[in-house]
Amino acid sequence: MVDLVDGRPYVRELHITTEPGDPSITGEHLRTIRLTDLITANLPPDAPITPAEATRLRALGPTPETITAVATVYRAALRAGQPPTKTVRETFGISQSTAGNWIARARSADCVAPYSPRP
Repeated sequence: MVDLVDGRPYVRELHITTEPGDPSITGEHLRTIRLTDLITANLPPDAPITPAEATRLRALGPTPETITAVATVYRAALRAGQPPTKTVRETFGISQSTAGNWIARARSADCVAPYSPRP
């Protein structure tokens, strides 16, 4: 179970089971689990960012509140199959480089999963 506390995700509960006949869970298996992926996949649904809210946050610059909103927009775009950086850029009316910078800050704050290129 993942909860958001002050805009940050926290894992409250994690259950790992194996199928009957599968080998037991080992430390090696546990080390392959990427918590950021589990967190992103299990966050509560993202609330939309209104244009007025996006304008207000853009004016504030990259504050913690803005970066949390950027992460919300980024995750929502991923779930919708949309290009996340472009969606952040268009939602907040910022340049491509600013969008990339704000997304990097969201990643550093563990609000967005680390980048992994598509296969």
